[in-house]
Amino acid sequence: MSAALELEEKKKPKHCEGPWKKHGIAVLDARFQRVATCHGQGTSPEQDEANALLIASAPQLLEALRTLCHRWSSPGPMGLIYEMNVAATEARRIIKIAEGK
Repeated sequence: MSAALELEEKKKPKHCEGPWKKHGIAVLDARFQRVATCHGQGTSPEQDEANALLIASAPQLLEALRTLCHRWSSPGPMGLIYEMNVAATEARRIIKIAEGK
């Protein structure tokens, strides 16, 4: 295997491709394949749906954290402040999605 192909393979996520979508208590990947079904023992239907929503946002949350970490290492204090504000705004947006707002 070539070095370039090896690098591409390392970049591929090991999880199902996002974005994920909540469909009732099920979570589907970008190809509409089931990733998870949320039905806990002793949980209410509302909790099951909230759990599905949180799981469905996992790929976006992961990407937001990666962006935050990448931007944290930006050179210069002014660049860092700007980049952190951009990353924090995106993180807040995804948190609202995860919370169903």
